[in-house]
Amino acid sequence: RLIAQLASHVRKVHRAAVILDEGGSQADVARDLNMKPFPAGKLVGQARSFARDELGRAVVRLADLDLAVKGGSRLDARFELELALAEITSG
Repeated sequence: RLIAQLASHVRKVHRAAVILDEGGSQADVARDLNMKPFPAGKLVGQARSFARDELGRAVVRLADLDLAVKGGSRLDARFELELALAEITSG
C-alpha cells in the first residue's frame, strides 16, 4: 500500500510538472488532477523542486518496484523498497 501511495504521489507531481511546462497554472493543475487549490499548490511547489527527467526516472523506478513486490523479484519487498528509494534519491 505504501508503494502504491508513493507512486501515485510522484505521478501527480510529474503530471503537475508537465502542466507547468506546457504553460499551465496552479488552477490548471487542480482542474486536471481533480484537486482542491491548496493541495494543487503543494504539488506545484514540489514539481518546481525537481528536474523533469528526475521525476520521469522516479515514476519508472516506482513502476519497476511495484512489479518487483508483486512477484517480479525474489528479494524481500522491504529491501526492494530500500533499493528503489536509494536509486531515486541518488539522482
